[in-house]
Amino acid sequence: MDRSKLHNDLVRDEGCRLAAYKDTKGMWTIGVGHLLGPDTGAAPRMSFITYEEAMALLDWDLQWAIKLVNDLFPQTEWESFSDVRYRALINMAFNRGEKNMRESTTITPAILAACQETVTDSPKWNAVSTAILTSPWGKQIGRRAERLAFMLATGKDPQ
Repeated sequence: MDRSKLHNDLVRDEGCRLAAYKDTKGMWTIGVGHLLGPDTGAAPRMSFITYEEAMALLDWDLQWAIKLVNDLFPQTEWESFSDVRYRALINMAFNRGEKNMRESTTITPAILAACQETVTDSPKWNAVSTAILTSPWGKQIGRRAERLAFMLATGKDPQ
């Protein structure tokens, strides 16, 4: 997997903020989408970090997202699939988190079905795309959902 492309994808999609901020759900966040926790009325555990620290947190969070994807789809031989699809799934896990990935009743089952196909251009990948674009999560994240849906449907990077 091309980790530099994955890093670039996540920095584009999440942004990189060196000062703590509240995300769309009111959770304290810093760096490249690194969750610090809920707003408890106290200051977040980190207020400011360097760019190098943001990249170190991103690497740490990526290890977790990669493990989650591998745990959720253990039967998949990622080497035989497109690197692009693997990156898209890791990006999705990074953003959605473990609970949403595991408890999904539409997106994750569609991915599981597509992963069981031996043909990389299976129409089941189009079903994954549809599940993403019609989900509340997909509507919330807009262009990111469109990119991820395209990547999963086609196995290609968007232009």
